[in-house]
Parts: sequence; C-alpha cells; structure tokens
Amino acid sequence: MRDTNFIFHDGTTFTSTITPNSTTRSGGSAVLDVGKSGANGLWVTLSNKALMTGTTPTVDAKVQYSNSATFASGVETGPSFPQITGTTVAGYRRSVLCQSPLRYWRVVLTCGGTVTATSMEVYIASGPQRDDVSGAG
Repeated sequence: MRDTNFIFHDGTTFTSTITPNSTTRSGGSAVLDVGKSGANGLWVTLSNKALMTGTTPTVDAKVQYSNSATFASGVETGPSFPQITGTTVAGYRRSVLCQSPLRYWRVVLTCGGTVTATSMEVYIASGPQRDDVSGAG
C-alpha cells in the first residue's frame, strides 16, 4: 500500500487531449511538497498497468522541480523515464533517482500520437523494485 501523499499520478485514465500537467491534484495528477530530497535523493517510480490503445500511442514522463507551488517560475527539469509506447508490456515499472533542493515536485506526462486510454501510476517509492525492467519495449 502506498501513502497517497506520495502519489504524483493516481492511475486516472488520460488521453492525448487531456494530459496531466498539474499544479494541484487535478485530473489524477498532483504537485507534491517534498521539502527537499536530502543527500541520498528520492526514488520516483512509474508503473504502467495496461497496454495503451490508439494510433501510435506514446507517453513521455519527466520529473520537474520548483520553489513555486504553482510552477509559475524557477522550474527545473529532473530525470526522464524511458518512453512508454503501445507495445510496452502491461506491468512495466521503472524507477529513477531524483534529487533537488527545490520544494515542490511534479511529474509531467506528455502524450504522443492518439492515446485513447492508459492506466499509469507515478509515485515516490523506497527504491527500485526487483521487477523493474531495464527499458521500454
């Protein structure tokens, strides 16, 4: 069970016209007040639970940081995840280590092609899981 305070995207379905890029929790996505990541950083995990449908569907995910809760200024880009495509297996999971002194974090999910449905969760985790895969595909 994951703490809801650590969830960037809660698995809510999104499409190529409704892309989660939140400044609050809306549309399934959230900005988290992390404070700062500390010396060892924090792991952020993306889990894709179902195959995407649509015409050449893709999803790109990247972590962003800011000292502005609304991400109005001072936005810095952190690590990106490998691109998820329509052929990425259901159950795909990947973790990236993130570190920033900036207080607010979010994960921007950007759709390519015509994505009609997906079930994706992004959250802070204790570390990479043993079944993390090494690449999308």
